[in-house]
Amino acid sequence: TPGSGKAFIVNPTNDSPFEPSLNRVPMEVPTDLSGEHVDFKGFGRIGKVFLPLLEEVCSWHPSLIQCQLKSSNLFANSAFNALGRVLYFLKTTKVKDMTQESCERLQLFWEDLETFRFDLGWLEPRVQYALGVKRLVQRAGRRKRLREDVDDLENEIKRRKHNAAVLETEVKRQRAALAVAEVDLQVAKVDLAKVEEDFNGIDMDSEMGYERP
Repeated sequence: TPGSGKAFIVNPTNDSPFEPSLNRVPMEVPTDLSGEHVDFKGFGRIGKVFLPLLEEVCSWHPSLIQCQLKSSNLFANSAFNALGRVLYFLKTTKVKDMTQESCERLQLFWEDLETFRFDLGWLEPRVQYALGVKRLVQRAGRRKRLREDVDDLENEIKRRKHNAAVLETEVKRQRAALAVAEVDLQVAKVDLAKVEEDFNGIDMDSEMGYERP
């Protein structure tokens, strides 16, 4: 009943109330998250959090009110609570929050809302967009992983470039040292040749000896 905090929808063929299949979603969502209800234009009590949203869209789309003028109060009350649930969901749910569970909840709310006599052509594109966002959220997760991979590879390339630069510097230093060593080698060879000339014909293993008188 209105104001009880329990959501009802009405069969459009006979205006008899029946409860929506809230058990199809993982958790029950009450009509009003705060538990407070207020009257909405004589159509009965609705969740207080829905009031500013309903007033806004009804000012944009007067047909929302007009199409319920001949409905029973119970039918109209259930209709506006159903509309409020969808509006509140769209208003308070961020793109990143559109998980599988969230999509199932929105799908249920939307199916319940469609049982009433509202012209929802203005709202359906936003609902369908929200229902399709789950795939975008999944792709966003993949994008995040790919971005992390790119960052890791860029850091690896920077590290390798740094190491290559260090190695290039070391190679240059070693080449310079090699050039100096080659010059020193040539000088040493020249000095060795000169010294060997001084030892020409001398047997270093012969006895010094002495001459007999």
